[in-house]
Amino acid sequence: MGLFISWIAGLVRRRPTRLVGATIGVGLALALLACLGSFVDSSVKTMTARTISGLPIDWQILLNSRADERAVRAAVHETDPKAEMETIEYADVPGLVAKTGETVQTTGRAAVLGIEAAYKKTFPTEIAPMAGSDKGVLAAQQTAANLHVSVGDMVTIQRPGGLPPADVRIDGIISLPDAGSIFQKFGAAPTTGPQAPPDNVLVLPVDLWHRLFSEQTPDQPDPLRSEMHVRTSRRNLPTAPEAAYAWELR
Repeated sequence: MGLFISWIAGLVRRRPTRLVGATIGVGLALALLACLGSFVDSSVKTMTARTISGLPIDWQILLNSRADERAVRAAVHETDPKAEMETIEYADVPGLVAKTGETVQTTGRAAVLGIEAAYKKTFPTEIAPMAGSDKGVLAAQQTAANLHVSVGDMVTIQRPGGLPPADVRIDGIISLPDAGSIFQKFGAAPTTGPQAPPDNVLVLPVDLWHRLFSEQTPDQPDPLRSEMHVRTSRRNLPTAPEAAYAWELR
């Protein structure tokens, strides 16, 4: 022990610069390792949050009937008491018609959605206003271009099931940044590629949607359906993405 102390003392007297340099080098190496460990730990803790930050809709549930909505809401709340849910109505219609000036434009098959006013608060990135109001009858940007319509113009909805056409006035033009998710096909085979969303879409207040389509004859229900869109609290998800994915699959 005395020999070791004597060696250290001699090293300090004869080579102080080299000893200080070695000490600083070791200290920097340890600091680098500590910073790297802290970065890895922080990345793991925020990995799930960063992964799902671009997912506005966590769960989409196809309702067999409106009577199932209460049971579905109860089941979702049992799984995640803080989950937010909104019901969205879908109607597939033969087409849309608009007369502008001396011309008449007619589209092919189109989709007409019915949403509650709270939907845009729960899922704020799903519907992006572009012109006019963000309430009332809203036409998707591509639909407005196909029909040559703008805010204030009339559009005729060719309703299915033998119902007469219905006229609506456009209140605003919107874009649907996540249209692929909104129009996701249920029951598709895993090997099936993603289905392209429809080119022609109108979004209506749910009360107006029901007035236009609730008369749909019971023997032709296929054009109509209801979905539940769910945004989970996300706070209870594990920090590791693979663990979060396993939790969601439960």
